[in-house]
Amino acid sequence: MKKYTFFFSIFACTVLFFSFTENALAGSVTLKWNANSEQDLAGYKIYYGTVSRTGKCPQGGYSNSINVGNVTTYTLSNLTNNRTYYFSLTAIDTLNNESCFSTQISKKVPAKDTKVPNVSAFNIPTTSTSLTVNILTLTATDNVAVTQYCLRESSSSASCVWGEKPTTYTFATAGTKRLYAFAKDAAGNISVGRSDSIIITLPASTPICSSFSYSEWSTCTDNLQSRTVISSTPTGCVGGTPILSQTCTLAVATINPTTAIVSDSFIMAKSTNTTTVTAPEQVVPSTTAKYTFTTPLKFGVSHTDVKALQQFLNIKGYTVATAGPGSKGNETTYFGPATRSAVTKFQQANNIGDTTSYGLVGPQTRAKLNALQGVATY
Repeated sequence: MKKYTFFFSIFACTVLFFSFTENALAGSVTLKWNANSEQDLAGYKIYYGTVSRTGKCPQGGYSNSINVGNVTTYTLSNLTNNRTYYFSLTAIDTLNNESCFSTQISKKVPAKDTKVPNVSAFNIPTTSTSLTVNILTLTATDNVAVTQYCLRESSSSASCVWGEKPTTYTFATAGTKRLYAFAKDAAGNISVGRSDSIIITLPASTPICSSFSYSEWSTCTDNLQSRTVISSTPTGCVGGTPILSQTCTLAVATINPTTAIVSDSFIMAKSTNTTTVTAPEQVVPSTTAKYTFTTPLKFGVSHTDVKALQQFLNIKGYTVATAGPGSKGNETTYFGPATRSAVTKFQQANNIGDTTSYGLVGPQTRAKLNALQGVATY
């Protein structure tokens, strides 16, 4: 058996330290030592007891011993709290030869820690516009050390999720809230919760636009028309899906030679009063388009009949517009205010309808439009 040299002593926080279990009668201590360099080293044996040894070799007498193998640290458990223990180490080679004792060390296993930590300060903001809030202050002390923290919206720590000291907390909903802070030490002692309150008010969400008012459709160009949004609802809304363009087709009419003369003036009589409407002298060109009107039309609709209607009205002298969309040669498929005004003039001139129906292209108006072209109404 070779001679072994031991370096077995207490180094600050690295060679010997203590940990405790929940059992008030069962403490523990962890021993560490420097390794031997002999090639035939098999392991180590720890001797310990509550009485100091009487000799330098294993026969010196300890009440307990344990083979720990070829390691350099070992934790002894089930030691009695508040008792002083003595420890020595021996080395064993591959032939089971055992050295004499190392230097003896001793340590009192302290009484079980039963003192709970104290959360002395805990503060969060008084108001917030976010569900996640900052922890302004969290101070806790313990007779040994605080090891973990927990935040809960309850005064009970029973369901705590323990962890490092928190810096933020996220609530699930807005409103008036109270948050509790707890602290725990290594022995498992838990503090009383300290709380603080907060009022969380989330910003109002911006509504999405659901309906729109538009400008008139532009002239059909390259089979496409466009328009812009004038207003939208609800007030202050954003987004939505306004319809800002549509495909269109220029109406192609069949041209038949015809001539017609419209009298230079006429009188329209109505029940108890008489309204005189003077129509301009109109000579329909010798080549005009015949178009059969079959669709009810009114303000706001888009239809190919509208374009034919505007063309008819412009030719007959009931001018839709003098320039731009609706003017002669620039007729559109949109029935807007200008079209409604021209239709009203046509109806008044032909004694059709009254103030409750002016501007609506119904059966009587369509029949008159078709009759003036010499086509049948279906």
